[in-house]
Amino acid sequence: MAGGLAALKFLGGGGGPAAERFPGVAATKMAPDAAVTLAPALDVPSGAAAGYNVLLITLDTTRADHVGCYGATGGQTPFIDSLAAGGTRFADAVTVVPMTLPAHASIFTGNYPPTHGVRDNGTYRLPPETKTLATELKSAGYSTAAFIGAFVLDRRYGLSRGFDVYDDHILAGPKAGPDRLNPQRRGDLVADSALRWLDEQRPAGQPFLAWVHFFDPHLSYDPPEPFKSRFAGQPYDGEIAFMDQQVGRVIDKVRALGLLEKTLVVIVGDHGEGLGDHGEGSHSLLIYAESMNVPLLFYAPGLVPAGNVVADRVVAVVDLMPTMLDLLGLPKTECDGVSLLQASNSDRAVYMETMAPQLNHGWSPLFGLRRYWDKYIEAPQPEYYDLQTDWREMNNRWGEDSRGTMLAERLAALKSTLDSGPGGAATLELDSAARRKLESLGYIGSSPGTTAEGPLPDPKHMIAQSDQQMQRVSALLASGRATEAIPQIRQLLSIMPGDASVWSLLAVAHAQAGQLDEAIESRLRLLDLQPGDAQNWVALATLQYAKGDVAGFEVSLAEAERLEPELGSIYMVRARRAKQEGRLEEALALCQEALRRDPTRYALDSLSVQAELYHLLGRPAEAEAAQQRARQLGAP
Repeated sequence: MAGGLAALKFLGGGGGPAAERFPGVAATKMAPDAAVTLAPALDVPSGAAAGYNVLLITLDTTRADHVGCYGATGGQTPFIDSLAAGGTRFADAVTVVPMTLPAHASIFTGNYPPTHGVRDNGTYRLPPETKTLATELKSAGYSTAAFIGAFVLDRRYGLSRGFDVYDDHILAGPKAGPDRLNPQRRGDLVADSALRWLDEQRPAGQPFLAWVHFFDPHLSYDPPEPFKSRFAGQPYDGEIAFMDQQVGRVIDKVRALGLLEKTLVVIVGDHGEGLGDHGEGSHSLLIYAESMNVPLLFYAPGLVPAGNVVADRVVAVVDLMPTMLDLLGLPKTECDGVSLLQASNSDRAVYMETMAPQLNHGWSPLFGLRRYWDKYIEAPQPEYYDLQTDWREMNNRWGEDSRGTMLAERLAALKSTLDSGPGGAATLELDSAARRKLESLGYIGSSPGTTAEGPLPDPKHMIAQSDQQMQRVSALLASGRATEAIPQIRQLLSIMPGDASVWSLLAVAHAQAGQLDEAIESRLRLLDLQPGDAQNWVALATLQYAKGDVAGFEVSLAEAERLEPELGSIYMVRARRAKQEGRLEEALALCQEALRRDPTRYALDSLSVQAELYHLLGRPAEAEAAQQRARQLGAP
């Protein structure tokens, strides 16, 4: 039996008894409250990797129990498993937040979300003064390059600082996924870019930091062949298998270049995936094990102990930056994580959070503390789990075990410390001048009806009901039955008045039904909840123009531009207005500006409209060229 969790399918479908939590480890475990000093998790001297290259591979949306060396039995991760066998694997590794941008901010800064300030995807940006692994290695003379798999980590969100190359060029097309506003790049394309850099662009004679981000296991699950057929009925595992193959390609290239013997390889998941466990299909809204437990391994031949499984403690993604700096012999930075080269306390408790329920749905945020043997979740209905007997976190023992109360007090003290720290990042609020202009136009008032009375709802009680109703409503809108959808959406709002996604659906439904005033009112309620979302301002501007309100249109687009000047839809909306009003050259310039600023999301839209404009301008050759480029990106 392999070490760590190799024999235990601990999440989402069976598994061994609690005693098998760490098979291969001594059966007698320390008493839960007998805190002792643990030897370093990595038995490597500080500075032992001085001058080494660093290859950091982040596996988006990857549950630990769907990786072979963590217990998966489908044979989907031979490359990752081989690295684990040749290096050190951490059996109990956790993320601190189940969302891509905040989790990667924690990986690169070594800090919890309240410290670095990034609490959600899309509307937060890492502050420019923040020290990251990339800034520190660049200052130490490293060549730095990143290869990004999805728009959620676009450079506009702040993680590009310190990188000489930040390859986030993700164009629409057959391999970009179905979500135009968060397009992804399939893993083979990410690996192709990394291989080209390693082969052709990497500066010779200079150590490097290469970060490769694979996004494939994220919704929607659609692996390419032969993985689609091999994992028919299990597309999530097929995506992981395809991703593993790409990991192997990158490692093989580093080996072929003769660099592997002096390269520190770190592989880590940013968060997991619900897959229906605890009622959550994807991730972000709950902080149970299926979303928080991630794979983590270190590999460096002759340096990192081979075949080692660290299974006597919990470690976290915030530990990666201090550990890597320690290994490389570089100055330490103050952070929330700990170096795994140093002794640690067995009573360590890792902070966890998700603000997404509150920010996106008007539900209660969740906070937690995770020790090796137990876990506390601060929620309207508090939760405490004894992980020695309940690894899947199914039996809430809050009120039955005094350790739960102790952890609650400890979390309250930690939150107070974190809240008083420097973390102020990065969400943007409605500009006061824009607010005054909209008020003068009659748009912004007290916005009643967008907040709930009393305590916020508990996400674990809301998620299943919300998902089912949202799916029904979305299906009605997809089939053009907006008038049927509207009363159902309003019923949802009576239960969840602070849910931004429901207000957005209502705005779409009213617009689809031709009810512009009601659609505008719904957009305003949504903006009352999320004033920093530039895309919502563009949607409001579109409605205002359709109603003939040019002044409101201009105010809303100006606010969108202030919030996110690189957002392509701002320029596309202006281009369509100019086209409609006969200002064709101006419309063409605006389309080109959208393409320049936001090629990841708006290349297809821009090129399609450019083709129309060139045709109207009597420039058929240019029209055909633009249409050809659009077809390459998936246009009919």
